[in-house]
Amino acid sequence: MEFEVSNGHLFHKDKEGIVDAEIFFVEPRGEEVFKLLSVKLAPELQNRRIEQQMFAALMAYLRKDFWTLVNKLQHVPFVAGGREPEQGFDTGTLIQYVFNRSYGVNFPLITKEQEGATIPIEASQARPGDLLFWGSHGNAYGAGIYLGGGKYLVADPQDNEVLVKPLQSQWLPDFAGTLRNT
Repeated sequence: MEFEVSNGHLFHKDKEGIVDAEIFFVEPRGEEVFKLLSVKLAPELQNRRIEQQMFAALMAYLRKDFWTLVNKLQHVPFVAGGREPEQGFDTGTLIQYVFNRSYGVNFPLITKEQEGATIPIEASQARPGDLLFWGSHGNAYGAGIYLGGGKYLVADPQDNEVLVKPLQSQWLPDFAGTLRNT
Protein backbone atom coordinates (compact mmCIF):
# COMPACT_ATOMS: atom_id res chain seq x y z
CA MET A 1 0.00 0.00 0.00
CA GLU A 2 1.29 3.45 -0.89
CA PHE A 3 0.47 6.34 1.45
CA GLU A 4 0.56 10.08 0.93
CA VAL A 5 1.19 12.68 3.62
CA SER A 6 0.02 16.28 3.62
CA ASN A 7 -0.48 18.74 6.50
CA GLY A 8 -0.97 16.25 9.34
CA HIS A 9 -2.88 13.79 7.18
CA LEU A 10 -1.51 10.40 6.09
CA PHE A 11 -3.85 8.66 3.67
CA HIS A 12 -4.32 5.97 1.03
CA LYS A 13 -6.62 6.17 -2.00
CA ASP A 14 -8.32 3.20 -3.62
CA LYS A 15 -8.35 2.60 -7.40
CA GLU A 16 -11.19 5.11 -7.83
CA GLY A 17 -9.24 7.82 -5.99
CA ILE A 18 -11.35 7.65 -2.83
CA VAL A 19 -9.56 7.84 0.52
CA ASP A 20 -10.02 4.46 2.21
CA ALA A 21 -7.47 4.69 5.02
CA GLU A 22 -6.25 7.76 6.89
CA ILE A 23 -4.55 9.07 9.99
CA PHE A 24 -4.88 12.64 11.23
CA PHE A 25 -2.08 13.90 13.45
CA VAL A 26 -0.29 16.97 14.74
CA GLU A 27 3.33 17.08 13.61
CA PRO A 28 6.03 17.70 16.19
CA ARG A 29 7.47 21.21 16.12
CA GLY A 30 10.28 22.30 18.45
CA GLU A 31 9.32 21.04 21.89
CA GLU A 32 5.79 20.09 20.80
CA VAL A 33 5.35 16.34 20.58
CA PHE A 34 3.46 14.26 18.01
CA LYS A 35 -0.28 13.90 18.67
CA LEU A 36 -2.45 11.24 17.06
CA LEU A 37 -5.89 12.72 16.40
CA SER A 38 -7.76 9.92 14.63
CA VAL A 39 -7.47 6.79 12.51
CA LYS A 40 -10.11 5.89 9.95
CA LEU A 41 -10.28 2.74 7.81
CA ALA A 42 -12.87 1.66 5.29
CA PRO A 43 -14.69 -1.44 6.63
CA GLU A 44 -13.03 -3.73 4.08
CA LEU A 45 -9.58 -2.57 5.27
CA GLN A 46 -10.08 -2.99 9.00
CA ASN A 47 -7.37 -5.45 9.90
CA ARG A 48 -4.15 -5.42 11.91
CA ARG A 49 -1.85 -5.65 8.87
CA ILE A 50 -3.22 -2.47 7.28
CA GLU A 51 -2.95 -0.61 10.60
CA GLN A 52 0.68 -1.72 10.97
CA GLN A 53 1.46 -0.53 7.43
CA MET A 54 -0.16 2.83 8.14
CA PHE A 55 1.76 3.34 11.38
CA ALA A 56 5.02 2.20 9.77
CA ALA A 57 4.48 4.80 7.03
CA LEU A 58 3.72 7.41 9.67
CA MET A 59 6.89 6.57 11.64
CA ALA A 60 8.95 6.76 8.43
CA TYR A 61 7.47 10.17 7.71
CA LEU A 62 8.17 11.43 11.23
CA ARG A 63 11.79 10.25 10.93
CA LYS A 64 12.38 12.09 7.66
CA ASP A 65 14.90 14.43 9.28
CA PHE A 66 16.72 11.71 11.27
CA TRP A 67 19.86 11.63 9.11
CA THR A 68 20.12 15.40 8.90
CA LEU A 69 19.91 15.55 12.68
CA VAL A 70 22.53 12.81 13.13
CA ASN A 71 24.94 14.69 10.86
CA LYS A 72 24.26 17.99 12.63
CA LEU A 73 24.99 16.53 16.07
CA GLN A 74 28.35 14.92 15.29
CA HIS A 75 31.21 16.60 17.16
CA VAL A 76 28.90 18.44 19.59
CA PRO A 77 30.80 18.44 22.91
CA PHE A 78 30.14 15.86 25.62
CA VAL A 79 28.65 17.75 28.58
CA ALA A 80 26.99 15.92 31.46
CA GLY A 81 23.39 17.13 31.65
CA GLY A 82 23.63 19.24 28.45
CA ARG A 83 20.31 19.23 26.62
CA GLU A 84 20.83 21.24 23.42
CA PRO A 85 23.48 21.21 20.67
CA GLU A 86 24.71 24.60 21.89
CA GLN A 87 25.22 23.20 25.42
CA GLY A 88 26.49 19.72 24.53
CA PHE A 89 25.05 16.33 25.44
CA ASP A 90 25.60 13.26 27.51
CA THR A 91 24.31 9.96 26.12
CA GLY A 92 20.89 10.12 27.82
CA THR A 93 20.21 13.68 26.74
CA LEU A 94 21.49 12.96 23.20
CA ILE A 95 19.10 10.01 22.81
CA GLN A 96 16.23 12.02 24.27
CA TYR A 97 16.93 14.94 21.93
CA VAL A 98 17.16 12.76 18.80
CA PHE A 99 14.07 10.68 19.63
CA ASN A 100 11.96 13.71 20.57
CA ARG A 101 12.79 15.39 17.28
CA SER A 102 12.92 12.33 14.99
CA TYR A 103 9.87 10.50 16.33
CA GLY A 104 7.92 13.42 17.78
CA VAL A 105 7.56 11.72 21.15
CA ASN A 106 8.28 12.82 24.69
CA PHE A 107 11.11 10.34 25.25
CA PRO A 108 12.60 9.72 28.72
CA LEU A 109 16.04 10.89 29.80
CA ILE A 110 17.40 8.02 31.93
CA THR A 111 18.82 4.92 30.19
CA LYS A 112 16.67 2.52 32.25
CA GLU A 113 13.53 4.50 31.36
CA GLN A 114 14.60 4.70 27.70
CA GLU A 115 14.90 0.93 27.69
CA GLY A 116 11.42 0.65 29.19
CA ALA A 117 9.98 2.97 26.52
CA THR A 118 11.12 0.67 23.70
CA ILE A 119 10.14 -2.80 22.54
CA PRO A 120 13.06 -5.17 23.32
CA ILE A 121 14.63 -6.92 20.34
CA GLU A 122 17.82 -8.85 19.69
CA ALA A 123 20.77 -6.56 18.96
CA SER A 124 21.21 -8.37 15.64
CA GLN A 125 17.67 -7.26 14.63
CA ALA A 126 18.36 -3.53 15.16
CA ARG A 127 17.63 -1.16 12.31
CA PRO A 128 18.73 2.46 11.92
CA GLY A 129 17.06 4.58 14.58
CA ASP A 130 16.77 1.77 17.14
CA LEU A 131 18.59 1.91 20.46
CA LEU A 132 21.48 -0.37 21.38
CA PHE A 133 21.95 -1.26 25.05
CA TRP A 134 24.90 -2.63 26.99
CA GLY A 135 24.16 -4.51 30.22
CA SER A 136 21.22 -6.65 31.28
CA HIS A 137 17.52 -5.99 30.66
CA GLY A 138 16.30 -3.53 33.28
CA ASN A 139 19.86 -2.67 34.27
CA ALA A 140 21.55 -1.30 31.13
CA TYR A 141 24.63 0.81 31.79
CA GLY A 142 25.16 2.18 28.28
CA ALA A 143 23.19 3.04 25.16
CA GLY A 144 23.60 4.41 21.66
CA ILE A 145 21.50 5.03 18.56
CA TYR A 146 22.06 2.40 15.87
CA LEU A 147 22.77 3.89 12.44
CA GLY A 148 23.16 0.69 10.43
CA GLY A 149 26.29 -0.73 8.85
CA GLY A 150 27.72 -1.65 12.25
CA LYS A 151 27.81 1.98 13.46
CA TYR A 152 26.08 3.88 16.24
CA LEU A 153 25.79 7.44 17.55
CA VAL A 154 26.87 8.15 21.11
CA ALA A 155 27.95 11.05 23.30
CA ASP A 156 31.32 9.63 24.32
CA PRO A 157 32.88 10.92 27.55
CA GLN A 158 36.29 9.46 26.61
CA ASP A 159 36.41 11.31 23.29
CA ASN A 160 34.56 14.26 24.84
CA GLU A 161 32.09 14.62 21.93
CA VAL A 162 29.18 13.12 20.02
CA LEU A 163 30.56 10.58 17.55
CA VAL A 164 29.58 7.90 15.11
CA LYS A 165 31.46 4.84 16.33
CA PRO A 166 31.86 1.36 14.85
CA LEU A 167 30.63 -1.61 16.84
CA GLN A 168 33.62 -3.60 18.05
CA SER A 169 33.66 -7.35 18.62
CA GLN A 170 35.04 -6.94 22.15
CA TRP A 171 32.19 -4.55 23.10
CA LEU A 172 28.99 -5.57 21.32
CA PRO A 173 25.60 -4.45 22.62
CA ASP A 174 23.69 -6.98 24.70
CA PHE A 175 20.25 -6.12 23.30
CA ALA A 176 18.35 -3.41 21.46
CA GLY A 177 15.08 -1.53 21.73
CA THR A 178 12.79 -0.19 19.03
CA LEU A 179 9.71 1.97 18.66
CA ARG A 180 8.67 -0.16 15.66
CA ASN A 181 5.87 -2.61 16.28
CA THR A 182 6.89 -4.98 13.48
